[in-house]
Amino acid sequence: MQIVIGVLFSALLLIVCLDSCAGSDIGCALWAPSGRTDVCCKRCKPGNHMVQQCGEDPKELCSPCKAGTYTTDPALSSCQRCTQCTGVQMVKHDCTSTSDTVCGCINGYRCGNAKCTHCIQECGQGQEPTENQTCRPCPHGTYNNGIHQKCMPWRTSCPPDHPILYPGTQIHDSICRNISIVIPEVSIRPNTKENVPPDNLIMVIGCLSVIMFTIGLSSFVCKHLLKKKDTKKPVIIEKAPTIGEPGRLVQQEDCSFCHPQQEQGGSMDSIASQDSKDKLLPV
Repeated sequence: MQIVIGVLFSALLLIVCLDSCAGSDIGCALWAPSGRTDVCCKRCKPGNHMVQQCGEDPKELCSPCKAGTYTTDPALSSCQRCTQCTGVQMVKHDCTSTSDTVCGCINGYRCGNAKCTHCIQECGQGQEPTENQTCRPCPHGTYNNGIHQKCMPWRTSCPPDHPILYPGTQIHDSICRNISIVIPEVSIRPNTKENVPPDNLIMVIGCLSVIMFTIGLSSFVCKHLLKKKDTKKPVIIEKAPTIGEPGRLVQQEDCSFCHPQQEQGGSMDSIASQDSKDKLLPV
């Protein structure tokens, strides 16, 4: 039970504290007695406007600004409406009860005045702003190498022995030349090797030609040697066996001193007749 009572007492103190803290931002900040019971407010608290100058309760003399309004003078009787950023403007800081909206400009534009109530085009290099808040190119003989600045005239002369090396443009001044520093002039020669192949290509073509020639020559020599070897190979002619004498193979020999053979079928008769003649002859 004591724990519950302690929690309730703590909650009550917290509510009272929050109410007092919230009430400290509402009402009159500075007042003076007027008569026996009234007070007159001289300045409201920040973010409050004066509702009634004199009264019995200082908290009822001022009221906070509503949403979308603000005041920077706590003695005013009303709050002002917050500024709205439009077009190319952008919100940098939101509006509060004590300050107005702070606007800015997107890239390529800048504020046209201190309060940035509008934006104007930002002039780059080679340009300058005009009176009607636009940009124009730098006139001939002037230049601008900054951002949103007036164009300045070119340099028309250089120190002694320092002639003008490069004339001015819209983005830079004339450049003087220091004769003590020798600046080599780069001469551009005509390209006479447009149709000449590079050395590497010539070497590749030469190597390929030698390889192709070697392959062709080797092929020709191999074919010639194979053809010559085929012409020297001996030819063997085989005859089929004669009818009536199976299994007998007659091979023709290449011999120039062999005697002619007798015809087949009459060889046995000739041998028999020769034997009979030998027997009849006297010894």
